[in-house]
Amino acid sequence: MNWFTKKEASRKYIDLIRDASSKWANWDPPKTIRAGDIGFVNRDSGEFERLGNIYRSQDMAQLGCDAELFELVQSHPATVTPADEVYTIKSYNATQVGMNAGANALAPSVGKVGFSTAINFDRHRGAFLVMHNPNMTVVPDELYRNETFAEKLFGKDKQLRIVTEVFTCDGYVLYLSNKKAESVEITLDIGTSSTAAASVDADLGATWNTKGGSGNFRKGYKKGAFTPLYHLKGLLPPRKRRRGDGGEGDDGDSLDDVEVPWNTLDSDGEQDSDEEEGGEDDDEEDPEDEDN
Repeated sequence: MNWFTKKEASRKYIDLIRDASSKWANWDPPKTIRAGDIGFVNRDSGEFERLGNIYRSQDMAQLGCDAELFELVQSHPATVTPADEVYTIKSYNATQVGMNAGANALAPSVGKVGFSTAINFDRHRGAFLVMHNPNMTVVPDELYRNETFAEKLFGKDKQLRIVTEVFTCDGYVLYLSNKKAESVEITLDIGTSSTAAASVDADLGATWNTKGGSGNFRKGYKKGAFTPLYHLKGLLPPRKRRRGDGGEGDDGDSLDDVEVPWNTLDSDGEQDSDEEEGGEDDDEEDPEDEDN
């Protein structure tokens, strides 16, 4: 069985991108993830499993949330802002050796080069993600910092996670290397007439071309069709909030960034069996705090 089709491959890719960016990667970018989605992280694959969305009344009702919470949510709509024309993330085992975005020169027989880059990988597993024309949709800080919101949404299940930030884009390429020292080249051609490339959008006339690499490429180009990256938050155990900079009695943010629910991974996405289980699901009180 090809390793890149296993759950360990998606978990390793997600882990590498999160280490490099503090954001969660989507192993299947055509799968839609929206700001305000709530659900869980699959421990085995690392992928987000959606239960619903806070901005949908039907979803909120099915989750047992009352009208007061839904009204609070509706008063804090998500906002959309454009990000950079090209957004790239590389893991610690990858080196980007050059990038040319929005080039004016014409490539022979293919048209305008919208983006080009090269990435070197060492013998450890590495990952790379590039997004073209991304937009960022964000749940307002004022909402997820609201204590009423946190208590009502997470009161029944403290393991719920919420997507507070999402990157959607016209085009993406992701790459997970194969533990070989190698170089990969990625080019986005605008206005190409070629039909041989693997990823072409007929409306925008854009084509991703890749060269080199023995690992796994995933790519696509279609206006606003992909969600390669997002940000997750969850409810912190009280013991963690009490030890914040605000001091005891000052909880600070009700929600905080979600940690990965697995141990340190080796190059093949397997957990280190010598470590304790990943602790992001541990909501027990610290013994030192029980009498405080």
